Parts: sequence; C-alpha cells; structure tokens
Amino acid sequence: MDSDILKIDQRDKATVVSLKINNVIHDDNEQMVKAFDDLINAGHVRIVLDLTETNYVSSLILASLVYVQQQSKSKGGNFILCGVKARVKEILMMTNLDKIFQIKETVDESIRSL
Repeated sequence: MDSDILKIDQRDKATVVSLKINNVIHDDNEQMVKAFDDLINAGHVRIVLDLTETNYVSSLILASLVYVQQQSKSKGGNFILCGVKARVKEILMMTNLDKIFQIKETVDESIRSL
C-alpha cells in the first residue's frame, strides 16, 4: 500500500509509515492524509511515523499530523513519531507539538511502547 511519498509496512502490532521525501510541503498533504485515512479506516490504528529521511515539514503537514493522531486515538489507537531530526524537532518544539506527539528515537522503541 505504498504511495509516492510514503512507504507502509506492517511490523508486529504496528503499522510503520516512513516518509520517503526530504521536505514534506503543502503539495504532499492531500496524498499523505488520504493514505493515513485509508489506513485508519482499514483498522490500522497503531501507527508509527518514521521521519528518519525527513528534514523539514510545513505547517500544513503538522496540522495534518495532528488530525491523523486524533483519528487514530478516536479509534482506540496510538500515533508515534520517531527518527525526528534536529530541524523537525525544533519545529515541533516551536509549535509546542512536542508536547502533543509521543516521540521516540527508533521504530523498534516506538513499537515496544505501543
């Protein structure tokens, strides 16, 4: 179920979504939200978003990630970010989203915490 910007794998009890692009901007938002909606509607509500390859996310993308987290939690799931690089972490801190999202270092650590 991969898309142009996302790689999706099922691992243990989690769906691991890896962003395949360096800078996630407004143009990528519609495709990303649709992919997450499809996953959640199919029952994949324990989601780990691996940002290892991502150096920047726009404000619209951040808002969409908050939406995805809310959708996942509303269905009894969890949404964890991991592999967050310094610049993205700085953006999360500036917007106080580091207090909203559960953030782990690695995919394995994220899966263990589910």
